[in-house]
Amino acid sequence: TNLKTQLAKFLYEDAINIHRFLQDRDDNFYSRYLEELESEKFIAGDLISKEGYDPSHVYFIMNGVVHNIKTNRYFERGQMLNQAEVMTFSPIAGDLFAKTDVDVLKYDKNTFNLILDQF
Repeated sequence: TNLKTQLAKFLYEDAINIHRFLQDRDDNFYSRYLEELESEKFIAGDLISKEGYDPSHVYFIMNGVVHNIKTNRYFERGQMLNQAEVMTFSPIAGDLFAKTDVDVLKYDKNTFNLILDQF
């Protein structure tokens, strides 16, 4: 497990440095949950999350800008999307569009809730 943990930390070093949620975790977290992160890219103008829908993922923005049309709020590198809705079992509060090309890492909502319950 030590080798697996060190490899996971190395492969996801940027994500750990950028996102507070991934920082200061124990080796059990890193060896178990970093490999659960999925990568996705959105092109400027793409819809990331639709208002009123059940969120399926929590997104960690690695690069780019996301715009919430309803609140006119912008999200950038280092911020998370849909975490409040997943944590409170609420529908998505506003359409989220990629303002620029956006790179994200994401957890499905079940994995994210499992992490919250265990850590």
